[in-house]
Order: sequence, then C-alpha cells, then structure tokens
Amino acid sequence: MLIPIAGPAVHGLATNTASGLRRRWNRDQERDADRVGTAMACRAGIDADAGLRVMEALAKGPQAPAWRQFLDQHPSYEERTTVVRTSAAHACRPARGPE
Repeated sequence: MLIPIAGPAVHGLATNTASGLRRRWNRDQERDADRVGTAMACRAGIDADAGLRVMEALAKGPQAPAWRQFLDQHPSYEERTTVVRTSAAHACRPARGPE
C-alpha cells in the first residue's frame, strides 16, 4: 500500500485523468454553448458585450496549471473570449432589410 497521504492524491490524479480523457469532446460542446448563448442573448436584447466582459475578466484571473488545462473540459478563457466576440459580431449585427 502507498503512504496514506499519497493514496488519495494518486487516486485523485487517476480519476481526474480518466475523467478528462473521457470528456475531450465536451470542449466542442462548451464552444457551441458559448455561441448559442451569445446568439440567444442578442435576440433577447441583452448586451453581448456583457458576456464578453465576463470572459475577459475571467481570463485575467488565476490560471490553472498546464496539466490541469490539458484535462479540463472547458476551452481556455482566451479561446472562449474569441468565440463570444465572433458570435456577437455575427448574431448581434442589425438585420438587413429588403434592398
């Protein structure tokens, strides 16, 4: 048996690794959720820049270590900021009437 303190740490690392590897596809779902959420907010009349400011504020906060980012099911805040900015530019622009 491992040292009692190492046991939970090793178990946690193994669990997080297995969980992260199983959930690789969730990053795409998170990107889609950011796109759809931004479009829905625009259609509801909510300022898309508010969501963008939230992502930018989160990106400035403490970042997870590289090994944790590898296992994380969410894209980085920098990437999510880009997704929200691009989605807002497309979804929130005024509709063009008949020409």
